[in-house]
Amino acid sequence: PMLSPQNLSWKSPTQNLAELVTVPPTGLTDVQFPMLAGMVPDGSDQRAVRLVFLLAIAATVLALTRKRDNAEGVVARWRIVGLAGIALALYFALPFDIRGYMYYLNTRFAHLAAALVVVCVPVLEQRWARLATVAAAVTALVLAPPLWSAFSAFDAESRALTTLAEAAGPKPKVMGLVFKPGSRAVTHPVYLHSSCMVARERGGLTNFSFALTPHSPLMYQGAPPPTFASEWRPDTMDWRTQGSQYDHFVVRGVDPNRLFGPLMQSELYVAAQVGDFTLVRRR
Repeated sequence: PMLSPQNLSWKSPTQNLAELVTVPPTGLTDVQFPMLAGMVPDGSDQRAVRLVFLLAIAATVLALTRKRDNAEGVVARWRIVGLAGIALALYFALPFDIRGYMYYLNTRFAHLAAALVVVCVPVLEQRWARLATVAAAVTALVLAPPLWSAFSAFDAESRALTTLAEAAGPKPKVMGLVFKPGSRAVTHPVYLHSSCMVARERGGLTNFSFALTPHSPLMYQGAPPPTFASEWRPDTMDWRTQGSQYDHFVVRGVDPNRLFGPLMQSELYVAAQVGDFTLVRRR
């Protein structure tokens, strides 16, 4: 059953807290918000998040010391505080994964809670509101350079997949054997499903698709091709029962000759190699 204990995966409160906010030994000036930023390897996008919260705190203190709300204003403000509290509670209370139905469930509430916390800032007097608006706009300027640099580098790096797609045949059956899913330009395993890029560009299919999951509205017209249990474990691929059903292979993080062995001299060949990516095709 969907909500049976065996079907739920949880993170510990300690892990959830560490992923939401981390205070390093260097102090509050270097506090990290892994869930809300961390797209850039050097962590430079964290500055904007810290700045947003500092501005929210400063604006709240200013609003509370400059004027007092009427009863209706107090109720409205605390209503938002209550919603922020509920979102934060759900971040800690919900499971991380309902297997086969919902992934990263509790982590989605981190972003909702953060937005609601910022919205909790009381209304400022007009002159202070203008200054706060300018300060808020500055946070975008703080965030823009590191993201621009990282995304530009990722764009250049990921063009290798376009080259691989150009070397693929029509309607390919592509197996992704991605032993190195990370990027030098950005964080997260952004290349885990890179074989889908080649399959999509050439009108084919890949060994991993969300059509295989029960919560997807898509399905295969026929039986899906066999594959290993998890796209995270390409080392478990069995050539006889799985790999032999495909005619294209996107390989990253391992030498194809080491991966396929004698098959590279008989059934397979390297069709394209760009940077860390290799497209192996059947002869």
